[in-house]
Amino acid sequence: MNIPQHYLVELQRFGRFEREVLKTTERQVLRLLAVDGLSQKEIAKLIGHSSKSVERLVSCIADKYRTYYFPAEQHALNRRIVNQAAWYYRFAELLTELQEA
Repeated sequence: MNIPQHYLVELQRFGRFEREVLKTTERQVLRLLAVDGLSQKEIAKLIGHSSKSVERLVSCIADKYRTYYFPAEQHALNRRIVNQAAWYYRFAELLTELQEA
């Protein structure tokens, strides 16, 4: 499989953002939003936090993302961030499957 270099670079960069910048709960919330497509209320029930706490976590994730990717993404919407996370998680899983095969 021939993967364009710029995709691999972005995958590595988002991976560093997720590992180095986000806290464990923030990573969990981002994955549930991006991969499972759960609402903030559903996530709150699942992880045992209030809806407001999850809302604050999502806001914090977005702020950290904008800071990490500044200036290119300083105005990124939450939807853009979740879409990028979904792309990252799915692509990382695909690469893992290909390496195992």
